[in-house]
Amino acid sequence: MQLKVIVNNLITDPRFKYGWGLSIFVEGLEEGLLFDTGPDGVTLLKNLELAGVKPDDIKHIVISHIHLDHIGGLTELLEEMSHSPRVYIPAFISKEFEDRVKRHGARVVRISEVTQIYDGVYSTGQLGTVLVEQSLVVKTPKGLVILTGCSHPKVTSIVSHVRGAFLDQHIYLVLGGFHLIEKDRNYILETMKYLRVIGVEKISPSHCSGNVAIEVAKEVFGEENYIDSGAGAIINIE
Repeated sequence: MQLKVIVNNLITDPRFKYGWGLSIFVEGLEEGLLFDTGPDGVTLLKNLELAGVKPDDIKHIVISHIHLDHIGGLTELLEEMSHSPRVYIPAFISKEFEDRVKRHGARVVRISEVTQIYDGVYSTGQLGTVLVEQSLVVKTPKGLVILTGCSHPKVTSIVSHVRGAFLDQHIYLVLGGFHLIEKDRNYILETMKYLRVIGVEKISPSHCSGNVAIEVAKEVFGEENYIDSGAGAIINIE
């Protein structure tokens, strides 16, 4: 399995366009899946091309939450598709958004609880209250991989929820936005220590996590367990 980071405001491959947002393509499983769509279609489509991903390679699209930096590229992506992908959205999202997605030919699946998308790939179900969000869980030979959009319900709560929902299976990697950019160093340190203690093996904060979160993640987990996930990064999980 590969994780291809399509859009991020951190850049790994300088060919990739900058975008304040997140989009990750999961490749090598039953069917291609895109987690979030970044802030706009131009950035998303250009970076998909650079990553060697065609729009029709994407059969499933999981939207973490309703903020523009995660849904902005969706409409233009759907316009480039010759099939009708499934778009998975938190049940909290408005009917107006669902109708707009359907007008572009997609099939919408509303998610409330832990839901299997296909074999080995799950939504956490919607978490949080004010800013409702879902994360993605992928079972791999090395353990669970958790992809987070912005972690508005708190990354510690998301990981704890996954531990409970998946019967304490080993968590190999947590990757995505951790929403720590405005937090102080002590808060970030306690967050990273908690993730380490709860059993997360590898860590990859980006997007809305902030530079301090990356520094602290390297300190707590060790450089060998930190994974870079800027736009253009390819993460192989065998």
